[in-house]
Amino acid sequence: MKKTGWAGIVLILLIYGCARQPSVVKLKKGTPSYDTAKEAAMKVPELDPDRNPVIAKSNVFRISAGEVITYLYNVKGKGAAQLPYLTEEQIRENVSLAAQQLAERKLLYRAAFDAGIRVTDAEVDSMLAIQYRHPRFGSREKFESWAEEQGISTDFIRKDFSDMLTIHKGLDKLLGEQVDVTEEDVLDAYNADKTATVRHILFLTQGRSDTEKQEIFERMQGLLERAKGGEDFGRLAGEYSEDPGSKANGGLYEDFERGVMVKPFEDAAFNLPVGEISDIIETTYGYHILKVIGRKKETRPLEEIRETLAREVEAREKQEAYQSFVRKLKEESGFEMTFSMS
Repeated sequence: MKKTGWAGIVLILLIYGCARQPSVVKLKKGTPSYDTAKEAAMKVPELDPDRNPVIAKSNVFRISAGEVITYLYNVKGKGAAQLPYLTEEQIRENVSLAAQQLAERKLLYRAAFDAGIRVTDAEVDSMLAIQYRHPRFGSREKFESWAEEQGISTDFIRKDFSDMLTIHKGLDKLLGEQVDVTEEDVLDAYNADKTATVRHILFLTQGRSDTEKQEIFERMQGLLERAKGGEDFGRLAGEYSEDPGSKANGGLYEDFERGVMVKPFEDAAFNLPVGEISDIIETTYGYHILKVIGRKKETRPLEEIRETLAREVEAREKQEAYQSFVRKLKEESGFEMTFSMS
């Protein structure tokens, strides 16, 4: 069985070099990134490019505000110029997420390099050739034209691809033995419920203060008591839920598979007994309560989908191994965010 790579776990084209950076990156006056940081600093002072504070650190690197802004420009291109127009909380969320992504890439690169991983020019050429053939480009000339429009040099892109290939090969070497799909794993996946149908109620908390979130939680507690007290769940969802995708249908989500919903929501949908109502569940969207309406199992013969199931199990095992490895690297390096979310 052909093993899948780590591309679905580590983003391969972020166009940002994760190694061999100066100790602290500082933005140059007169550049778009400097101007963006200066404007964003009117809402979030820590982003002032003249101050350029360290916003994340470990015992092997420091990440400055300027490095994060540079990263956002390399990832989002001209779209990064919209940063100053977001709310303060949204800016802080974007900056915090970018700093964490940068930190993970630096730690992963270092781990791979320390494990003896090196890549050749031929390997990088092969990887770039695949990118040139991407439907978005179709040829090397169009790819390089796009890069020029974004202000990214071809030398910089080669370096980034070399770094990311180093990381991927490092993950294969360091974590490969942890990923072992057995026949029992495939059978467990086959016998597990494939889809779930639920009704749910959502109270949004994005962009809310801690005090506001507490008030929202208390309102949800009152609604939970009513639902568990026997009131019609669909009617309550239609009246109170703040989820635009399901409110009109009484909070109904039908026959969704694993991996579609955010994890706390999915865990409840696939683990609660059918007919039961959950306690309050918190996700990145807000507070939920849900009622499990039903679940369905796979109906196709095992042999027809064996290879697909094996790939899905392998992908889950890789994701779990990757997340555990990153947590370990952060702990060992003493990683910490020094940037406030509020």
